[in-house]
Formats: sequence, structure tokens, C-alpha cells
Amino acid sequence: MLKHFVLAMLLGFILFFAYLAWHVGYFKPVTIENVGPKKFVLLGVPHDGAYHKIVSRIETVEKWAKGQKIDCTQSFGLYLDDPKQVEQDRLKSFGGCLITPEGQLILSQINLQDHQKKDFFLQIKNWDSNEFIYAEFKGSPGIGPYKVYPEVEKYLTRNKQALLGQGVLEVYTQIKEKAQNPSSEPGADAGQGMTSEYYFPVQAPAPEFR
Repeated sequence: MLKHFVLAMLLGFILFFAYLAWHVGYFKPVTIENVGPKKFVLLGVPHDGAYHKIVSRIETVEKWAKGQKIDCTQSFGLYLDDPKQVEQDRLKSFGGCLITPEGQLILSQINLQDHQKKDFFLQIKNWDSNEFIYAEFKGSPGIGPYKVYPEVEKYLTRNKQALLGQGVLEVYTQIKEKAQNPSSEPGADAGQGMTSEYYFPVQAPAPEFR
């Protein structure tokens, strides 16, 4: 009897963790490639400390942008330090909204100094590089460090490239997957997901790796 109970508990744990892995998209693939020059206009606030705690900062910027009629379909986190080399409470990052040309026009008419508050120092940054390793993952950003970053490290080694030390830009886009079941009610969603894009500034690869 006890043996059956233990087996049932073990099976329950396995099924639970399998569901959890599926739910966060752990089994979804990571696509990686080299891309050329890109420029990003970032509206955000600085954050010091553990990277996972930047979420509330990003949400605050999203709320502010919405109030100003600025599109924040894509949010971001710019992670400036390597957690393997810098203590957690010393990590520096910058999070907020990726700004479109239309958003830039609206911002040009706003004096950000009038909107500054304690712990909410809005800034506009231009971030660019001539060469990136670009990765895409349609799973939870929370597992990016365990799913995406190891794959990028392998890609770097394989292509004999090195990071430039300018940080990593993660771009988050909320997506809605339309229901595939033809019997579903009009407008019904099969579920929501997140696409995470990663931009790693790197040295240009040798010609044989192009």
C-alpha cells in the first residue's frame, strides 16, 4: 500500500514539473543568428540590484507611457553587468519601453524633468552596435538565463566570437495566439504568450563563419 502511495506521489511530481516546464515554454526552441547594425531608442529608468526585480520598474514605465499615448507594445530590459562576475546587489540594468518613431515625436514635446519622481528617473538612451548575435525564444523571459544564454555561449564558441561588453538587450513582446479550433467562438484566444528577443553586441565573425 505504501509502495503504491509513494509511486503515485512520484508520478504526481513528475506530471506537475512537466506541466510547469510546458507552461513556461521550456521545450520551445531557441533560434540564433548573426545580424548587422541596429539602433534602438530606449525610454526607461535605471535599476540597481537583482535582475529579476526589474519587472516592477518596467511596468511603471509602461503605465507612464500609456498615459502619454506612447506605444509600448515592446518593453525591454538592458542588462549591463555579468551576474557571474558582479555581486547581485551591484548589478546595473535599465528597463522600460522600446520607442517607435511616432513615440519619439511625442517625447520630443514632453519635458521629462516635469515627470521625474523619487525612484522614477526617466531617461532616453540610444543603444546601438555594428554587429549582434540575435536570439529569439517564445517562452517565459524568466527562464531565458537557463534556456537562451547557454545556447548563445555555445554559438559564440562555435563561431569564435567575443562579446563587446556593452550589456545585453532583451526585448519582450506580448503575443496572442488565435484559437485554432474552428468551433471556437469568434475572438476567442487559445492563449497568450511572450516572445523574447535578445541582442548581444559582438565582434564581427571571421568570413568563414558568415
